[in-house]
Amino acid sequence: MTETNKKLMSADEVVVSTKVIASILDVSTRRINQMVEEGILDKVKTGSFNLVVTMRKYILYLKTKNDNENAVNSTEKEFEIEKMLHEKAKRQKAELELALMQGSMHDSVDVEREMGKMMMAFKAKILTIPSKISAQLAVKKDVIAIEDILKDELYNALQELSEYDPELFRHDTYVELENDEVVMDGS
Repeated sequence: MTETNKKLMSADEVVVSTKVIASILDVSTRRINQMVEEGILDKVKTGSFNLVVTMRKYILYLKTKNDNENAVNSTEKEFEIEKMLHEKAKRQKAELELALMQGSMHDSVDVEREMGKMMMAFKAKILTIPSKISAQLAVKKDVIAIEDILKDELYNALQELSEYDPELFRHDTYVELENDEVVMDGS
């Protein structure tokens, strides 16, 4: 066999010039020399590269570069998501505080306090009904008259629960908007 017709038995032995490597990788010869200086590629001898080794190292370089970029992008995305969630929470908190200040939402402590007062007043009225009307009922023989007396007293007691006043539930941060002015309660 002649030198030009010789079959290649192993690609591991193929040595090519800087120009060939640059052409294969679609970069300039200057970039090839920079990659050698950066330790990305290794020369076999001045101006010569082992083709297989150089391809493997370049592929490894690209994978590492891609992984690093993905890690940075992933971290940046996570940061942006956290920032977005933080801003959303701040907005929700501000909306809740505004609703509390405007009286369209009530603090559970205020509701519990005022409802407790209303329930205690209702309980007191209910518990006084027997002593209040027992004498009246004792002399009545007409069932309808007895029912009317009981209904009147029960409706009177239930009136305690129907006296809802939103001002009772206002938080100490309540503000009222009048003519585009903000007026603080108690100012």
